[in-house]
Amino acid sequence: MKFIVIWLVLLALLSSCDRSQINTEEKTIEKIGGLIKVDSIQIPFLGTPQLHDVDPKNRNVVFMQSGPDEEEVFVANFDGQILHSFDAHGNTMVGFLRLMAPLQFNKEGSRLLAFGVPHIKQISLDGEVVDVLFSGNTAYYSSNPAPNNELHVHQGKIFYNNHMNDQEFRWDRADFFKKLRLIGYYDLVEKEKNNFLKFPDESVYASGRIFPHSDWISHFTFSDEYLHVIFNGEPAVYVYEANTPFTFVKMIELDLKEFQFSNGVPEGEQVADFMETMITMGKMINIKFHNNMIVVCYSSGFNAQQMKTWATAESPQERNEMINRFRSESPPRIQVFDKDYNLLADFPIPIHINPSGLFERDGFLWAAKHNPDMEEDFFTIYKLFLEKGGEVAEKNLN
Repeated sequence: MKFIVIWLVLLALLSSCDRSQINTEEKTIEKIGGLIKVDSIQIPFLGTPQLHDVDPKNRNVVFMQSGPDEEEVFVANFDGQILHSFDAHGNTMVGFLRLMAPLQFNKEGSRLLAFGVPHIKQISLDGEVVDVLFSGNTAYYSSNPAPNNELHVHQGKIFYNNHMNDQEFRWDRADFFKKLRLIGYYDLVEKEKNNFLKFPDESVYASGRIFPHSDWISHFTFSDEYLHVIFNGEPAVYVYEANTPFTFVKMIELDLKEFQFSNGVPEGEQVADFMETMITMGKMINIKFHNNMIVVCYSSGFNAQQMKTWATAESPQERNEMINRFRSESPPRIQVFDKDYNLLADFPIPIHINPSGLFERDGFLWAAKHNPDMEEDFFTIYKLFLEKGGEVAEKNLN
């Protein structure tokens, strides 16, 4: 009897040790509290500048001021001093840029990469030296040289969102979507382009239906092993292997708050108005890889009650007032995931951050201060970090 009791005690101890070992091996998911400001750069400047890139190693930034007939490029340092500026138009060495992506510093920080129509160029920081890497880019149907549309240099290739008219632009026909190639690259060694990424079978855009203009455009980011892609009007992330032939791996359906999206209509039926959908529908705005996390920026669009109110508007002024009010009530948000797509956070984007302007450099997120209602004496750029744990943080974004 004593032997049996001793055996049962030993068995209980062993079982307890096993459970303890299992518990220590369980994955701990540390939540993210919010987005906080680590530092800022202030550049004395009057106008409406657009931030293109930041080079933390050399402590430089590049931004542009656009006018009706020309564009001016500025390179400044982290102390707020403008080091170089040059015009980009037909009478300059730089020429027209017609950018499809933001300007980007090269690895050494000594040149600017300009991806436009019809050229891909490398430009010295003072605009005096221009090398044309490629000619032949066609006109585009959707262009936004903001950081959510940035280039990625990966394994000797320049990757870009392909919004070029490589085929007849008949988005009112189902076969148009079958022929689209959403992402491409320019091979710096082979000196050739390849547009490669089509809609996966799991995507709503592969359904054989048609969708509002530009509803399908892509944004993407690379992690160590994967290419992560979002499409403008679909609440999902599509994951591919990061190397040729970019094999599709999986679809991650996102649980987004009241995200309004289109399931498309059969070919021949009336598609929703472009401007109407741009204002009212949800948008997948940006995706970045940051410190082993996936950061997704999105806007849910107008909710059901807001849509009812929207339908009662009788003048453009009334509609503008509604747009401002609804966006204040339902601001864009950020979802943060670990590499396995476990959700770490979902919080509103701080008021002075434009989600399309958020990008990653040197282990931090960066964005220009967004305050379209007021012209300020300084152009402010935020250095940001995702805070772990605690309540949602929106600190010092003034």
